[in-house]
Amino acid sequence: MIEELPALEGAARGTWQAAGARLLLRLADVVALRQSSPDARAEPIAAMLRHLARLAPHVDRSELTIEEGVPRLNGRALFMDATLVDATDRLVRWLAPTTAGGLWFGPEVEAVEVERALVMIERLHSSGRALNSARALSVALVRGEVVGLGLLPGQPLAPLSQAPQQVAVWQYARTVAAMEGALFPGELPYTDVRSLAEGLTAAALAHIGLLVSLPFLGRTDSVGRRAADVAVLCLAVGRSLGESPEALVDWALAGLLHEAGRAWPADNEAWSPGARICALSVRQLTEAPRRDAGLARRVVAAVEHGALLAREPYIELVRPRITSKVIAAARVFLKGRRSGLSALEVTSRLASRGVPGVDAALTALLASVIGPYPVGCLVELSQGEVGVVVDQPWGRASAGGVLRPQSASVELLADNHDTPLAPGTTIVLGETRPDGRTWEVRRTLKADPAREVITQVLVRRLGLDAAQLGGLW
Repeated sequence: MIEELPALEGAARGTWQAAGARLLLRLADVVALRQSSPDARAEPIAAMLRHLARLAPHVDRSELTIEEGVPRLNGRALFMDATLVDATDRLVRWLAPTTAGGLWFGPEVEAVEVERALVMIERLHSSGRALNSARALSVALVRGEVVGLGLLPGQPLAPLSQAPQQVAVWQYARTVAAMEGALFPGELPYTDVRSLAEGLTAAALAHIGLLVSLPFLGRTDSVGRRAADVAVLCLAVGRSLGESPEALVDWALAGLLHEAGRAWPADNEAWSPGARICALSVRQLTEAPRRDAGLARRVVAAVEHGALLAREPYIELVRPRITSKVIAAARVFLKGRRSGLSALEVTSRLASRGVPGVDAALTALLASVIGPYPVGCLVELSQGEVGVVVDQPWGRASAGGVLRPQSASVELLADNHDTPLAPGTTIVLGETRPDGRTWEVRRTLKADPAREVITQVLVRRLGLDAAQLGGLW
């Protein structure tokens, strides 16, 4: 199991991101030359083996896996810039006939073994066959006396799609995994996090209705996911206000850095999360490039976020930045979500009670852009039917108004007698029913017992990958 592998320690400690990225790129170079002559492949293979030799003193073996479209080294997610996205896509295509989720490399893998593995997988590509399990190819590797490397169980994703819904889900999954990794060693490469913010912004522009729903689906115990969720809700508000794509990147970046600051290990462990964020902003100020145009905005935002979070009012804010206030409201929403409440329940409770220190107008705006019934919400309709929300189109109710969800489409699962309905039976909330009434929601239902059903509906309706969407639960 990946969880049982030793962490990268010693000389590799704190550099596992670079170690994993380099291993992925070295392997991608080898795969790119798989149809070339052995002489052409010799140097790329040698470079990969030299890198593995440097890792060998620190781990029993190196496992390079692809989970939900995100590469991991020994279970730790890697940041993905454009180069790593291309390398991952190449590796997925290469592994497709093997039905494997990745590769493991032992400490003494030899070039001849890599060559034999390349030949075996290339034969699968040429024949058009796909083995029914990674274990089957592992047996073939053993027959070929390939003992220094092997395949890991799993099903790699199909090559990355540019469909709007795929962009939204994949960029979110990528951000969750990468922020989880960024927070683990306590280091935060700013350029890499900005890349994540740009990806989330692309997702918001591609399919904002689906992206906004993702914080309300599935697990709540991931630090990386909390960072992604804050950023998504910031983007939702920025998008509703008509911010430019360049400004939206800053909104997403503020959300990601905010959660990272909470986890940053300040020198004094007794410091509050707010103080840690302030300390992180000072560190950015001292270590960032001199000509970083966004540095001032980033540092000011980080200090304000810290002040808003601090239990002791050691800094008094006269005019907080709007992103700081949006983050404060977003954290309240997500706290309710982690308590097991639905989007509708969180919205109604905040509207009725309010939260001290949180801007009521921003809370109302955030509630309106999330909507009571985000995609994936399980609902019972007024006449007893049960269904899953599959779309939440955004628009403006009036000229000059803010962008927000204008309606919700529901795929019906069963009628009021619990009789299953044919897949694809869809209604729009607020429209007229056959009996002359309107389609309305009686209540939202807990999604946990119906995760598999909801996943099946969304995979079919949105053309998503089951493994990718399943990883969000």
